[in-house]
Amino acid sequence: MQAAAGRAYSELGVRFFEMARQHYILALGLEGGEQPASVAIIEQLANLEARLADDDSIEPGRAGALIDVAIGRIDGLLALVSSGDSMPSAPIARERHAIRASAYKCKAALLARAILRARFDRKLVQQFEDALEKSRDAYELASGSPEDPTFDTYSALNALFLRALPLPRSRAARRSRAADQAIADECVRRARESFALDPTFWNAIIPADMLLAQRIADGSLATASGYRAAVDDIAKAYRDAMQGVAASERERDSTRRQMRKMATFIAAMSKDPAVAARCGTTAQAIDELIEELWPETPAPAKGAMRAAKAKPKSSAKSKAHKRKRTGARRKSTRSKR
Repeated sequence: MQAAAGRAYSELGVRFFEMARQHYILALGLEGGEQPASVAIIEQLANLEARLADDDSIEPGRAGALIDVAIGRIDGLLALVSSGDSMPSAPIARERHAIRASAYKCKAALLARAILRARFDRKLVQQFEDALEKSRDAYELASGSPEDPTFDTYSALNALFLRALPLPRSRAARRSRAADQAIADECVRRARESFALDPTFWNAIIPADMLLAQRIADGSLATASGYRAAVDDIAKAYRDAMQGVAASERERDSTRRQMRKMATFIAAMSKDPAVAARCGTTAQAIDELIEELWPETPAPAKGAMRAAKAKPKSSAKSKAHKRKRTGARRKSTRSKR
């Protein structure tokens, strides 16, 4: 009963996550220590705690505590697997890695916001970069091999986004760009095949997501003189992908939140002298992409607005483009999608 109540509340949205969490904790107390039902509750509880911590309204200290608890729970389950006491199926093991990846990504976002609020702190930057690498590695374990029929494109996409970041110590540099491109191509191919059978919002936008990840990786968004053309190309890819596809506000908001996370990560990285030049205008470019795709959405939190130390002066072409977009926005009505 308690587990069922937890599942029901978790489906009602973030306002009910704390109630769902309390029901799951009660359910866990009623189960035997390592019973199958108890293991499933731990997975659901860890996932819920990570999602709850990702809510912007949660106080940072409490959010950090929730994330650490979620990571501890899922690491405990993964430790059972490595000890041989429990051998879940490949999809279940990958789901656990995906929960771990999501939790570390939330932790990285919290640390990034702390970096943006404070003076440069090497220890804090180190923790931030470690969280990003752990998230990326867990997403890669969750995705599986591209040759596997059960390859998970969503986890692979998240890994490629994190791999695109200019981490100074990153082991990602050991893998060739050609290998990353092969994975991206496979994700796009599978997404298009899936869209033909199931035309969902998520299947529709994966090719545009991949283009954004690639432009972050290749530095197209990092230069003041060239990022605007790249933003226009990416915006067109998203508009084309979303044209005629039904999407809930929750789905659109999830996409915006992920873009803003990337902008926040890069803005925080720009405080590190080792990678500041490689960050350039990338965070600013992602902010402008969000504004272009969803002009009526709230602006990002203060501090995550710019990656560069100073906003570059707009060219005449950029100013004309901005005036054009502003005029079009005044004439348009709210989108029906």
